[in-house]
Amino acid sequence: MKIWIKLAIASALGITIGLVLPAGSKAIERTFGTITAFALGFGRYALVPLLLFSIPVAVYELYEDRKLAKTAWHSTVFAFAAVCAAVLVGVFAPILVKPARIPLVAEAARLPTVPGQEDIILSLFPGNAFQSIILGGDFLLPLVILGFAFGLALTHDKVLSKPVVMLFDALSRIVYQINSFLVEVIAVLVIPIAAAAAYGQRTSFASPVYRSLLLVVAMETVFMAFAVLPLVIYLAGGKKNPFPRIYAMIGPVIAAAAGGQVLFSMGAHLRHGKENLGIRRRVGTVAIPLAIIFGRAGTALITSTAFIVVLGSYSNLGLSFASVWWVLTTVPFVMILLGAAPGAGPASAVMALCAMYGRGFESGYLLVVPVAVPLAACAAALDILTAGTAAFVVAEWQGARVERDIAHYI
Repeated sequence: MKIWIKLAIASALGITIGLVLPAGSKAIERTFGTITAFALGFGRYALVPLLLFSIPVAVYELYEDRKLAKTAWHSTVFAFAAVCAAVLVGVFAPILVKPARIPLVAEAARLPTVPGQEDIILSLFPGNAFQSIILGGDFLLPLVILGFAFGLALTHDKVLSKPVVMLFDALSRIVYQINSFLVEVIAVLVIPIAAAAAYGQRTSFASPVYRSLLLVVAMETVFMAFAVLPLVIYLAGGKKNPFPRIYAMIGPVIAAAAGGQVLFSMGAHLRHGKENLGIRRRVGTVAIPLAIIFGRAGTALITSTAFIVVLGSYSNLGLSFASVWWVLTTVPFVMILLGAAPGAGPASAVMALCAMYGRGFESGYLLVVPVAVPLAACAAALDILTAGTAAFVVAEWQGARVERDIAHYI
């Protein structure tokens, strides 16, 4: 059975379980919380060692091919351009559609916080380089920087470094096999994750207050996934049918939507990129992490829409040009900060925007907390799809991709 089918069945089964269990049980909520934390950790178990051993080898090989700078630059630029395009859609879609206002609430809520720019800068080069490996469990950029530094150092004396390159290459392939096993069984973990999400959000789904917001978000997600990104793939991929390439990424997209986190499905994404899209390991290992760090376009899209709805709910005067311009220029900056907190979704980003905007909107993020899970699901799914598109485009430009038969997709 293909991986995406197992993930789809697991998601449907988990949602069904979450909807039929008796509501309001604290014991069920605690049990779901523990199981979900375990499942999310298990899904990311092999990610750090996989990147730790794979990135130096990829950097070494790309440097030898004189493609390192182009691969890193194109991945980063494409990812950030996708964020800017997503912000445009996320801002103007709710302005045109005009979803219903959300009543103001006074309840408190705890969300993952977005790190400040000072904390991020200091974490890029910790006092001990090995701390980058520890930080890599949540913030990939210090680990990527360490991998680049190590890979470039290997190119200095090729005779001396050859045994090290061979060792890292062997370890990378071994960890890849571990990751492949985890990807095969990850569907079992999706069941409790989806059940917990459905159990905690069914009251919000039943409320008519959020239907128009969720409808706008769903329309934006479909538009990006089935119109914008396929168009990019079509233009970059020799003007061939883009939807088999979208289909190639459906497995990690489902996993990301279920977990609401990009890192939960990143191991699956790396495997699908290699075995479905045919992206060579040296390009995918560099392009996908950089695209996820700098290109959370899905989160940018949902965050922009949610914040515009929050502003509209607080004021009857409508949105001024200054407010719209502020959102357009600030959300991409917040997305860069959000790269240091992959577990934080659109609700956390809206909280950061409300704090930055001020003017009495500091608690405005509470309006979207009741639907934080579906917003995070849509955002994570688009984040993964955008990262895969970036890796595909870069690999196509670099001639580092082999066409795969759709019948052989995993």
